[in-house]
Amino acid sequence: MILNPGPDGKLWAGYLNGEVAVIDGSSVRKFSVKDGLNIGPVAAILSGRSDCWLAGVNGLVRFDGQRFHKLSEANNRPFSGITGIAEARNGDLWLNAWDGVRRVAAAELREAEKNPAYAVHSDLYDLTNGLPSVPQRIRPFPTAVSAPDGRIWFGLRAGAVSVDPEDPSLNSPVPPVSIVRAIADGKTFNAATNAKLAARTKNLEIDYTAVSLNRSSRVRFRYKLEDIDAGWRDAGSRRQAFYNNLPPGKYRFVVSASNGDNLWNEAGAAMYMEVPAAFNQTTWFRSLCVLAAMLGLWGILRLRIRRTVAKVQAQFRERMLERERIAGDLHDTLLQGYLSASLQVHAAFGRLAEDSPAKQPLRRALELIGKASEESRVALRGIRSSQLGDLELGQALSRVPQELAASADVGFRVRVESRPRCLRPVLLDDVYRIGREAIMNAFQHAGATNIEVEVEYAANRLRMLVQDNGCGIDAQLLQSGKAGHWGLKGIRERAERIGAKLNLLSNPGAGTQVVLTVAAELAFQPEDVGKRRGWVHRLFRPDSGHSEPPEREDRDERASPHQNIER
Repeated sequence: MILNPGPDGKLWAGYLNGEVAVIDGSSVRKFSVKDGLNIGPVAAILSGRSDCWLAGVNGLVRFDGQRFHKLSEANNRPFSGITGIAEARNGDLWLNAWDGVRRVAAAELREAEKNPAYAVHSDLYDLTNGLPSVPQRIRPFPTAVSAPDGRIWFGLRAGAVSVDPEDPSLNSPVPPVSIVRAIADGKTFNAATNAKLAARTKNLEIDYTAVSLNRSSRVRFRYKLEDIDAGWRDAGSRRQAFYNNLPPGKYRFVVSASNGDNLWNEAGAAMYMEVPAAFNQTTWFRSLCVLAAMLGLWGILRLRIRRTVAKVQAQFRERMLERERIAGDLHDTLLQGYLSASLQVHAAFGRLAEDSPAKQPLRRALELIGKASEESRVALRGIRSSQLGDLELGQALSRVPQELAASADVGFRVRVESRPRCLRPVLLDDVYRIGREAIMNAFQHAGATNIEVEVEYAANRLRMLVQDNGCGIDAQLLQSGKAGHWGLKGIRERAERIGAKLNLLSNPGAGTQVVLTVAAELAFQPEDVGKRRGWVHRLFRPDSGHSEPPEREDRDERASPHQNIER
């Protein structure tokens, strides 16, 4: 049994079965494994000024008043084989163990008290440091004690020795550190030169060392690779550093050594290295990849546009064929019917006497049949071709007020931006009808005093704007239209049919804006699109394989780049 009286008057008793009893007057409190006491047979107890320490064959523990906490070294190794504990005046803990005398600095103990999982660092003094013999391994225990003069005495096999914890010679000088070599993917580089490693280096090992003639076992290392490590890496006593798959760049490796008393060689040793970039790691390669990705996305976009244009063009052709078919059917039925009826009426009219009362009604019928025939021929010509003839879109829209016999008190202006271009005939009719409907609504329903129309022939689109300063349109009417009226619905249907984007903007009392936008590929004739765009565009446009007919000169002569048509 081991007895140790504490400064608080309590008596600590340790037993061979690993248990401990605390005797305080007439009360006894026992501790065992369930309280964290797992050190084997108790060999030493120190009830000091601030902490109570217990040591045994299997480790060293600290009592916090409720439980015991085991103290561990690096790699979570316990302090085993301790037979004596003593505390210096500065708070350092001195241990007499089977492998020699150890010192644990007070700073390390405070760190372990804050974090029980902390692995403390200790200084070992053995035969190489002047210890005359190995420590005592058999009783009597304990084998360490503090004297009133501050010295600490240890029991060894060859007798007793003492140490002055305040002796400056206990602290060894800072060991000089040096880098031995670097090994990159099996190739060795001299540490004295700037090492240029191979591109895409996978494995890098850096060997370093430090010289300590009296306490080499206590030397500790730390290192860092600048721009890779955020701070120092604690290597303990290990004398190699390892890195994998370093990115391209220039690096500086720094290593520092300590004498075991947290006194570091601040100058340390450094080695410079460079990892060149492989082709696929260069800025040029990344730029080419980005460019290739952008070209790929652009190609996909152009392909989708090409398919959309082809689809709309097919719809245009179908509409033209359908109009031709309707015109042919009307010619073969309606006009032929008018002609047959006219011949029959002429025959009857010729057989009547001049003074016959039926002759005047027949003459009137012949006039009506002739007028209806002429109007039918005009309608059929409109179905077969554009009703606008050779008129440019802006010029056609400028004539709408005349057709409506609108009041001259309303200001009306048409502005054409850029040089007019050839529009696809079917689309031209639909765009004109949308613009005509918007102008007509502004004159008849908005009560506007000023109406403006803008037609823009841009490189990538056709844009038509009709705006007025009238009473505006209610949000509900703007969304669903007025019952029994088909103007807004017809505008939307025409815009959807030609693949255009339509925006109707209006607020009560704030006027109305009708904005129609059509992509260049859908709006303009193929030869006009090609001349406005470059060879790359012509490479991807739908009819790039066809030859381009000459541009119509009458279009260029008819309008200037900026044309204003005012009423």
